[in-house]
This record gives sequence, C-alpha cells and structure tokens, in this order.
Amino acid sequence: MPRLAPPRERILAAADRLFTQQGIRAVGIDAILRESGCAKATLYVHFHSKDGLIAQYLAARAARLRERLGRDLRAVTDPRARPLALFDVLAAVTAERDWRGDPLLGAAVERCVSETAQAEALAEHRQWLAVLLEALAREAGAADPERAGRQLLLLHDGVMAEAFYDNGPAAAAEAKAAAAVLLGQP
Repeated sequence: MPRLAPPRERILAAADRLFTQQGIRAVGIDAILRESGCAKATLYVHFHSKDGLIAQYLAARAARLRERLGRDLRAVTDPRARPLALFDVLAAVTAERDWRGDPLLGAAVERCVSETAQAEALAEHRQWLAVLLEALAREAGAADPERAGRQLLLLHDGVMAEAFYDNGPAAAAEAKAAAAVLLGQP
C-alpha cells in the first residue's frame, strides 16, 4: 500500500491542481481540504491562512519553472542560440495537455498579491527572469543587453498571454522569430 505524502505536500498539490483548473480566487479552503484529505487545522499549521498558502503555491510554481528553464537552457551549448531556445521551452510548456495558462501571470491578473509574501514571490520570480534574459542577451552578443533583455521579457509575456487565449504553443514560434530579429540572428 503506497504511503501518503506528508500533509503539507498534499495541501500544496491540491491547491496547485485546483488553482490551475479554476483560478486562485475561485477556490475556497474547503475545496482544497477535500482534495487533499487534510483537516483545516493542518492547513493553518503549515500555511497560517489562504494567503499564506497562495504565497507558497506561487513560490513553488516559480521554483519549478526556474528549474526547468535553467535545465533546458543549460543544455543549449551555443550562447547565440540560448535566447531563442527560451521560446522552444515556452512552446513545450504551453503545448502540455494540462496547461491552462501561466499561474504566475494568472495570479497577477487575479490580483492575488494582496499579501506581502505573495507580492514578494511574484517579484522575486520576475526579477530572476529579467536577470536571466539580460544574461542570455549578453551571452548572445546583443549590442545593448539590458534593453534586449527587457524586450525578450516582453516577448516572453506575450507568449504566455497569447498561448492562454489561443490555448496553444504557436505564439512561441512567432516570438522566437521576433527574438531572432531583435538579436540580429538569421
């Protein structure tokens, strides 16, 4: 008989599934508790409130995305190709069967950042992404890496929004073509 995951992990997993399917504000604590099989007291011991749970959910989603981007981009050995590979990763992410939009962008749109911890989780991820994209632009030989990094960030955000609306990865291919022009690559 398989062992159950620890309660904290079950609550986070349930929140992840429900928030992804229905949106953060649409999901109540009772639904998360039913899905996780945990008691309300257990949730409050680990997260203190729904806002605390949201903050930890956002931090966990951001960490998973950073890990995936880091792994996939490190696999690209040509520094000039790395910024463009970002859009291959985004195409793969948005093509996943259960992808329903960028949860971090969704949280910002739902204005789920009322708590300082939630705002910090989103700001930390955003800063990490901005630094990554500027570094990729610098490695690729961009004349103005700071500006190119900001432009790559805009293309990233456009992919995530467009893929949500159109429910697919085609936006990543268009953004990749725009990034190639931006970086002066054929």
